[in-house]
Amino acid sequence: MKKENDYVEFNYGKLISLINYKHLPLIILILVGLISNIYYFNTNKAVWWDEAEYLSFVNYVTKGIPHSLWDGRAVVYPIMLSLVALINPDESFLKIFLILINLLTIFSCYILLKKLFDKKIAFFSTLLFETSFLFLFFQLRFLTEIPSAMFIMLGLYFLLNKDLKSNIFAGIFIGLAIGTRFTSLFVIPAMILYNLFSKSKIKEYAWIPSIIIGFLPIIIFDLSQGNTLFYSLLFFITQSVAHSSIQPWYYYIMDLVYINSFTVPFFLVGLIKYLKLNNKKILIISFFIISLLAHSMTNHKEDRYILPIMLFYYLIAVQGVYYLYEKITQSKKNKKKTISLKNKLIGFLKNKTLINIIIVLFFSYSIYNSVNIANSDILTKSVGYYEVKQAGEFLKNYADKNEIILSNTPQTNYYSEREMKPFPKTSELYSFLENNANINYFVVSLYEGLPECYQEFLNEEKFKILSTFNLINSNQTTVFVIKYLR
Repeated sequence: MKKENDYVEFNYGKLISLINYKHLPLIILILVGLISNIYYFNTNKAVWWDEAEYLSFVNYVTKGIPHSLWDGRAVVYPIMLSLVALINPDESFLKIFLILINLLTIFSCYILLKKLFDKKIAFFSTLLFETSFLFLFFQLRFLTEIPSAMFIMLGLYFLLNKDLKSNIFAGIFIGLAIGTRFTSLFVIPAMILYNLFSKSKIKEYAWIPSIIIGFLPIIIFDLSQGNTLFYSLLFFITQSVAHSSIQPWYYYIMDLVYINSFTVPFFLVGLIKYLKLNNKKILIISFFIISLLAHSMTNHKEDRYILPIMLFYYLIAVQGVYYLYEKITQSKKNKKKTISLKNKLIGFLKNKTLINIIIVLFFSYSIYNSVNIANSDILTKSVGYYEVKQAGEFLKNYADKNEIILSNTPQTNYYSEREMKPFPKTSELYSFLENNANINYFVVSLYEGLPECYQEFLNEEKFKILSTFNLINSNQTTVFVIKYLR
């Protein structure tokens, strides 16, 4: 009879078999992402404008403080943050959730590209993406580009499965992507083209009506606020068109060249492979081009807006590298049996081991260059809006909880945990104050421009400057905290 052990025997062999070479590329990608997130965990000293709006919504859910969320914001992401904040509303705890989103994005990128092509292409493309300037910089911010990219990749992954259940999941994830960032709509034409090119059956279009399931949080939020159906989406579209910008239409094209100078030649070579189209290539190239052109035609432009399509940029670049690899290393039968010095040199240059070493060195240098640029920019911009944070925290401890603050930045609302109202016109200032007896404090950030009534604050005896805050390592005052003496 076999004697049972009176202790738990740990099977190391089974553990090692789980972490085998098949999973090694994904493990490396996740570790790279985890290390970069941990390294920069406490780097940023304050949140930016958009982040403050999302986080003020978290305060609204967890603490009942009126939020400063713009009407055109998609709310899936702040809702996700709020659900996490119900466990612990501390910003550091929310950053842990941010890391989880970043790692899930890396995971979804890898499994999608592996399904589209192969493990090698998926690994190098995802590695270049997660070590790119845009991903490294914005993975540290409470912004919507990375989580929307995660939902898009998951949606496309399930779309490729073609069965009814997977297509329903594809639609749900795309709905969540749109509910996270409205410009994720640009993936829909690419998915339709993929279906048409694949001659898909009716059930393979099930993702289209399923989008509404993922979009339900937006619908529920709009209705709960007393607005009409799709109010926030329509508001976003109309306001985005009306927004003015000084950037030219080719801003993003030049941006791609600037931040990816080492990979641009290989991207152009990779496009040659897309001249011979198939359903997979249609999906990739149409999403990339449609999204790039659509963003180029919008008035307001920022680098981060094209982050969700950057994975496909690196995919095409990596395919360009391997296209050249195949062309260089392909063996041609030499009609002459004589081995000349020229043939020896050609044979040496076509040596696969040598070419592999060159490719690894190229990727390594490209990653090093990107990480170096990102690190410099992360450290430089880590103190942005720190003065507004100081002003907000000052009022959190100084002002009464029932008092409303007049401010031109949403960070004041978030950090002070007080209701915030925008500045009126100078001619309306005093009547505005008379009608709002609980407005006693003002925060003016020179970053966002001066309100019309700014001179009134400096010249009138009724206004007293309580405190000023300067740029870090500078004597330049950029934020004023002012009290109205009633």
